[in-house]
Formats: sequence, structure tokens, C-alpha cells
Amino acid sequence: MDKVSRAVVGDEIYFHHKDDPCCGKVLSVGKHGVTVDHEGKRQSVTWERVLGHKKRISQKLKIIHEGDDGMIVEDPAGKRRFVHIPPEAKEDQYMVKALADKRLLLFTKSEKIANRAGLHLENRTDRTGRNQKKWVRSNPEITAGNKRSKAKDPDPKDRRGSTAGYGIHNIEAVDRIQFKLGELTGEGEVVGNPGKDGAHVKDSSGHIHQVRWDQVTGHKAGPSTKKPEHERPVLGKQEPIHPDNFNASEYAKTHDKADVTPEEILYHFPEDTTDKITNVRDRLRSVEQTIDKYRQDGKYEDARKALHHQIVRKIMSPEKIKDATPFDGEKPVFIILGGRGGSGKSWFEGNVYDPSKFIVLDADHIKGMLPEYEGWNAHQVHEESGDIFDELVKTARFLGLNVVLDKTMKTAKSSIADVHAFKDAGYRTEAHYMHLPRQEAAKRAVARFLGKTKRFVPPEVVLSNTTNEHSFDQVKHLVDDWSFRDNNVQQGQQPILISMKKAIAKLTKAISERIIVFWRCNDGKTQ
Repeated sequence: MDKVSRAVVGDEIYFHHKDDPCCGKVLSVGKHGVTVDHEGKRQSVTWERVLGHKKRISQKLKIIHEGDDGMIVEDPAGKRRFVHIPPEAKEDQYMVKALADKRLLLFTKSEKIANRAGLHLENRTDRTGRNQKKWVRSNPEITAGNKRSKAKDPDPKDRRGSTAGYGIHNIEAVDRIQFKLGELTGEGEVVGNPGKDGAHVKDSSGHIHQVRWDQVTGHKAGPSTKKPEHERPVLGKQEPIHPDNFNASEYAKTHDKADVTPEEILYHFPEDTTDKITNVRDRLRSVEQTIDKYRQDGKYEDARKALHHQIVRKIMSPEKIKDATPFDGEKPVFIILGGRGGSGKSWFEGNVYDPSKFIVLDADHIKGMLPEYEGWNAHQVHEESGDIFDELVKTARFLGLNVVLDKTMKTAKSSIADVHAFKDAGYRTEAHYMHLPRQEAAKRAVARFLGKTKRFVPPEVVLSNTTNEHSFDQVKHLVDDWSFRDNNVQQGQQPILISMKKAIAKLTKAISERIIVFWRCNDGKTQ
């Protein structure tokens, strides 16, 4: 192939210009050369002066008709051309992908797909008369609908891992994924049920690719993906309690199912949920914590510290700092939120506090800003996200900003320390708790794992959180305002306010405002 076939409009190429190597973007292609944009000027470059590519664009070509010696393809502009298939590409050890004008990329075919016994390649002709090789089952009695066996220990040759992170645990039919096959990059919709080692992906031209999990570079959940529904039984009373008589631990006991087990939680979900969880557990065994990878002797590598600084600047941008700064003469406000994972603490946003006037700090949100995080591997970035979280808390307190800490209150020591630190810094303090019994929180954690976020927290970990309400009991005696709500309600219903305490100072301010309004309404005359 000559250079005409190796450059298309949009490519960036290197070429000789005035005896010096330069680069530019291809504007048009001709028989004798190309026209490029070099530093804002159009340059005509003959093929003899072209040195090579800096960057090739990805072109989407639709296969119109395919035969033994080549194929007719159509580009997005509707232009058709014939692409010749070299003889070596017809051999079984090669895959052929058309990318651009009369250009083919040949990829050495990978070895037999691991752990997919019973498959073989077979020539098939589709309804359009197009011939292609497809993987088919050697034993027709084995269907995709058969229940899969439980996942085994990861294959040491398995090229999936924390850098890939995709599989049946977080990708399903109608999801969209990006992939890379050699130099070819593509995007499409998952068709059919994904398998242990990969999925079939249909691109915009209707062509279906078989993509292994290690070839997936991006993922977007399909619109139909949603958390499965489950029952929400209520064991205790959900009635208002006077703040002087309220005890969160006692309330929790009346709603807790003491003998609940992880197996009982999983009973409420599809049969393959256990297999999906087992798959994730197997993968997590070989995952390296990011703090072990990037932190030595208590210090992060320079590149990682730079990433932390980017995250801090994004969460505490100059605009957000300005909006979270209290007015002159006003105390800054510190709010600590408590509740098990999945309890619905997001309800507090807009109902208890105005997010535009606070720096809201949530370790789970920080996890999502680390490149390794993919939902299923939350544990992998847990410690590192905690380090960033702690640094943000110190900075926000030092600057005297209004702050919201989104925590679980699993342990009292940490929450008490936070309240004391902000009170000592002159803050007015509040604590708000969203209650959800352990058994219901575990169900929601599993539902979240099966939903769009794919965040995985083992059911037994959620069930082990037995002291959250006890922590709140200790914290509520330290703060100015507090509230306790029960979110074990049917979907779409509001959490139930069980108990709350408002500070006397706030009540005094409200009374004073009413007196002033009353005085003005009566022209300053007392009644």
C-alpha cells in the first residue's frame, strides 16, 4: 500500500518542510499528496515528503457488502469504496478491521478464549448474504440461559484486573462500552447476555464485535438499568418521641432483626446475585490497595500528590469557598450526617442544608474521583480516599467555611472528635441521622451493587454495623441542633421525623424577628 492509502482527512502527520520535520492536520487527500494545516497555514505536501503519522483518526465505516476478496464500505458522508482483503488476512490467525480509505489493520488473533469450553469458530451467512466467522456452541444443549457455575479462583493468565475492572458484575445487555482492539477503537451497545470472558458489542454501523473484558476501555450503564425492588418490612413503631426521652440505640433495637444472615439478605434478589458477588470477591483477592501502590513511608508519590491537589481544588474551588464563607458576624456552621450506607442521607441535601452554601465532604464521592474506582472495588481506594477526606476537613475548618460531613457514624470516637474540633474552632454544630435497620441497609447495598453505580459493599459488612445509633446518642449531646429520621419507608415516601432538638438561641432569634415584624405592623405602637 502507498501513502495515499495511509492518510485520510483528519489525520495528523509528520512531513518535511523547508528541510525541517514538521507536523500538521490533513485537510484533503489527492493522488500526488495531501494538503495540511501547519500552524494555521495551508501547506501542499507531496507523498515523498510525508514521514509518518502523529495521530490517526477513528473512522466508522459501514460494511455494505462483503465477499471473498474484499468488501464495499461506506463512510459517514455516504461515500462508498472497495476495500481489498490481502491474502494473509484470510488465514484463521488474523482478524481484519477496515478503518479508512482502502486501509486495513490486521490484528493477530488472540489464543483460544479462556474458560469457554464448548465453543468453536464456524462460517455463518447472515440474512444480507454476508459471510463471517462466529463463535458457536459445540454442544447445542448448553445455552446461555443455563445457570453458571460459581466463579473459581482467578486464572493467573487472566488479563482482567484493577486496570480493566469490567465483567458480568457491572456490565449487562443494552449497556454501552468503549473498546480497543489493537489500534482500533470503537464504541457500541452490548447485545445479549455477557459471558465470563467478554461480550458481543454492536457498533453504530450494526457490525457486531466480540470484545474481551481486558479490551474494554469505558462503560456507561444502559437506560433500563435500575436497582431491583425488594420488600421493606417495618418491625417497630415509627412514632414521634420527645427529645428528652429519645434514645437512638433503644429505637434501633426495636427495628433490628437480630438473627439476620447474609444468605437471608440475598434471598430477596435474583439467583445469579450470589455468583456476581462471588466473582467480585475473587477479583478483590488479587487487587492491590492504592495506598500500598502509591504511598511509601507515609508519603504519596509526587504524581499521586498532584492528583490529590486536583481533587481538593475541584471540591474547594474559589467559587465554592466564597459561597461557603459565612457572612460577617455569623458563626460558621458544622453539620455531621450519620447513617448506614444506603440509608438515604442524600435526602438531607436541600431539606436540612443548602448545598450551595456548604462545602460537602463525602468519602464515597472522593472515591469516585480516583481513576482506579469502578464501584465494585471501593475497598481498593478506601484508605486513600480517607486521607484526602481528612485533609479537606482540616482545610475547610482552618478557613472557617460552612461544612457538611457525610459519615456513617460506625464508630463514636471519630464523630465525637470531629464535633469537638469544630466546636473548638468557634462553629455552631448540628447532627442529623438517617436510620435504616441493618437488614434493610444490607438489602439496599446489594440493590445498589446490582444497579447503575455497581458499588460493592459485602452484606456481612453492612450487617456488622451495630453501633451507629449508639454513636449518634453520644454525638447529639454535644451539638446545638439534632434530628433523627427513619427512612424505612416505601419507595417515593419521605423519611419519618422521629425526634429533634432545636437550639434555644435559634428559637430566641425567631421570636425576636416576630416581635420586630409585629412592632412594624402596628406603626411602632404597643398594644
